[in-house]
Amino acid sequence: MRMPEPNQTSTQDRKYMTSLKTPAGQGTFRLEYNGVVLRVIPVDPAAEQVVEDGDKLKNVALSEQALYVAYTQMGLDLVNLKGVYIYMMPM
Repeated sequence: MRMPEPNQTSTQDRKYMTSLKTPAGQGTFRLEYNGVVLRVIPVDPAAEQVVEDGDKLKNVALSEQALYVAYTQMGLDLVNLKGVYIYMMPM
């Protein structure tokens, strides 16, 4: 299901490459945070498979891992976060 992205003005532009591991597997992802939305974008075929396998469970484990990395490594401010978007394929 495609949800509309929030229309608040972007206040930041942070990007971070990381490996995320879930029960479905492990892959390399690009995390992008614009001050409003955290985007989780698969970078390699293994990451695409993690997203596809995790889709059955709404990618909860992947979202948890991405939020943890964004908070601890990127300095994400959870107060302003309006959404976490998991992309099915590289952008």
